[in-house]
Amino acid sequence: RRKEDEQIAREALEYAESIIQTVSEALVVLTPDLRVASANEQFYRMFGFEAEETLNHPFYQLGNHQWDIPELITLLSDIIPHRSSVDEYIMQYTSFHTGRRMLHLNARPIAQEHRHTCLILVAVQDITARTRQEEIFKDMTEQLLLSEERQRQQIATSLHDTIGQILAFCKRELTALEKTAEGSAKQSLHRVVESMNEAIEQSRKLTMDLSSPTLHTFGLEAGIEEMTERFAETCGLQCRFACSSDPKPLEKKIQLLLYRSVRELLANAARHARASQVSVDIQRLANTICITV
Repeated sequence: RRKEDEQIAREALEYAESIIQTVSEALVVLTPDLRVASANEQFYRMFGFEAEETLNHPFYQLGNHQWDIPELITLLSDIIPHRSSVDEYIMQYTSFHTGRRMLHLNARPIAQEHRHTCLILVAVQDITARTRQEEIFKDMTEQLLLSEERQRQQIATSLHDTIGQILAFCKRELTALEKTAEGSAKQSLHRVVESMNEAIEQSRKLTMDLSSPTLHTFGLEAGIEEMTERFAETCGLQCRFACSSDPKPLEKKIQLLLYRSVRELLANAARHARASQVSVDIQRLANTICITV
């Protein structure tokens, strides 16, 4: 039985090596006790290891013990006894020669038909460049969001301080003329004043839609509460706003993103839901902000 088990192990290793040597991704084959049974050339090139310091050594002792991560060791150790796998494991790898890199690991048991599984295949991908690109893209997106909001604030301020003031002045003058006018002139001035009131209200709504002063001054909860009230007035729906008293410290860019998300959800409710009631609920759950519309 022992010889038969040894033969199975040899065949499994040969099978694994035939796979890993034909793949450009860094691959390493581990025994059940996590010793390195085999590795392909890409693995050696990626980490600068030599075969004599790699083969038959515990995987977690390679290099300067960068792989010695308790969570990773547990996940790999459970693969064979629990017939499990490691999926999308992200780790940071730092060495003197290559610096800091981000690695992406997947691991699977190597099984042969009608035989017991006896090896683990680990695929390692260097995602440092991709991670940096994602960080750059994220930063650019955040800067674009903040830049767009600054422009919105400038337009809203300009709209309020110029057009809004001009409309208010015109309304005041027309109202004074209306009081002294008579006959058809008085009726005409009254209609103009009503139109001026509508223009002032539309200007105010446009200013609020562009950028909410309440959001910037008093924070996310107050901004969303005010938006909910305006939504109820505009759409004629019953709206309920609820918010937990827990502190919700958020960066400005996150507040903007959440505010716009809620505004879009309310707009969708008005357009598509055929609803008579809408509720907006903001809760803090541990380190998570949960907003339900």
